[in-house]
Amino acid sequence: MGGVINPSLERIVGLKPDLVLAIGDLNSLDLVSSIERLGFTVFVVHPRGVEGIYHSIESIGRAINQDDKASALVAWLRLRERVVRERVAGKDRPTVFFLVWPDPIMTAGRGAFITELIEIAGGRSISDDLPREWPQMSPEAVLSRQPEYLVLSRESNVDLTRLRRQSWWKKLRAAQDGKVIYADDRINYPSPIAFDALEDLAKQLHP
Repeated sequence: MGGVINPSLERIVGLKPDLVLAIGDLNSLDLVSSIERLGFTVFVVHPRGVEGIYHSIESIGRAINQDDKASALVAWLRLRERVVRERVAGKDRPTVFFLVWPDPIMTAGRGAFITELIEIAGGRSISDDLPREWPQMSPEAVLSRQPEYLVLSRESNVDLTRLRRQSWWKKLRAAQDGKVIYADDRINYPSPIAFDALEDLAKQLHP
């Protein structure tokens, strides 16, 4: 449908959906209202944290009269989460910095599902104490915390070569040492596919 934040209204109209799903943190009230004015019903989910993903699946299941399938999917995802937790239990937890956006620097903070996925995978985010889900950080704040690993999305435009063009990134020891993990791009989506990324991240943090 185009971008997650700015989908194509024309494409939505052309498909004539019975129900449009929106994400509260990504889709504005103006966008939801615009879709409703076109005559479509919009169901908004708020998947905050991993438990929020489970809750959203169950809510969508009720909305489309597929409660049993939603419950079965949640049970399967909870099992996958438990298997990962058991595999990394007792191992050292390397500190990581997940870069959502480089300029301004944005990351995942307390309560964000990505922060929880990092914890489940056996790491610890250096920004897990920041009060907002998607906070901005200054270069000085990142450097002061010196993560062991830098985590980038595999399919983003940002890679280590691009970051090293900025002088301050060269002062980050993880960047100097090339200790970069390229996470499965599905880690960015608060949905069932995030669990594929979780398993991939756990394997990279704890081969």
